[in-house]
Amino acid sequence: MSVDAAQKLPVNDTRRHSARSAPRPAARAKAVPRDLDAWWVEPLGLAAQAVFPALILFAVLVPWLAGRVFWTVAVASLPLFFVVAGYHRWRRICPLAVGDDQTLVTVNLELVHWMPIKDSRWQVYAGGGVGSYNLDIDDVDDVTTTIDRYSSDDTAWKAFIGWRMNPYLAFEAAYVNLGSPDDIIAPDTRLTVETDGFAPYVVGTLPIGDWFEVFAKAGYYWYDVTARVSSPLGVARDSTSDEAFTWTAGLGVNLFEHVNLRLEYEQIDIKDTSDSNALWLTGAYRF
Repeated sequence: MSVDAAQKLPVNDTRRHSARSAPRPAARAKAVPRDLDAWWVEPLGLAAQAVFPALILFAVLVPWLAGRVFWTVAVASLPLFFVVAGYHRWRRICPLAVGDDQTLVTVNLELVHWMPIKDSRWQVYAGGGVGSYNLDIDDVDDVTTTIDRYSSDDTAWKAFIGWRMNPYLAFEAAYVNLGSPDDIIAPDTRLTVETDGFAPYVVGTLPIGDWFEVFAKAGYYWYDVTARVSSPLGVARDSTSDEAFTWTAGLGVNLFEHVNLRLEYEQIDIKDTSDSNALWLTGAYRF
């Protein structure tokens, strides 16, 4: 063995020893596949897509029971579900809480595009609106002793504050004053109905591009109503308090990033009325 070869042996051996003793980079932890996160999330999400339309049908067919079930059971259960299962799992289950910052969902036929969520932070908004309230009573004997049909409308107004959890779901609370519609129900006899109260809503919104949106609301209206009958004999009053299921549908437009304008049609199931609805023009500022 030559001298040059002998001199190289320790060097090579040192290099091999250094390679064996050098710390190796830690292996990167493997990400848990999304479908292995919780096996029940996807089946529950599919079930929710069937249950959600059924709840809307239930609210239309049985409004006097749907409101109590919704506000006392469904809404009260949400915080418990957030704690037990987690908010992000709920987003994957709820039919209204779809999409994330990297998602763009396109409906078939390219009629509607659900835009990506630009800002998933919760957002508070406040606003008000004016509208026209229409009240019809086919059988006025249900309200007071009269002999004719009652049909009238008046200017209504409301003020509200809301909390957007994401662009698709919000909770809203409103003070609603339905004005004082009045009508002649008998010769020289006039009936005036004054109604105002408080209403919490759940709001579902479908954005259409950056500017427009369609939405629907469901809530419960706790109200005070005063019926006043004026005749040559004097004025008689009758006041009561009650509650009613209410639903709303409409169109909205977003302006200047923080301003939202909406045209709303609202149906209120007020007791002893044939029809009770309002057409609103509202504006809100999103902070």
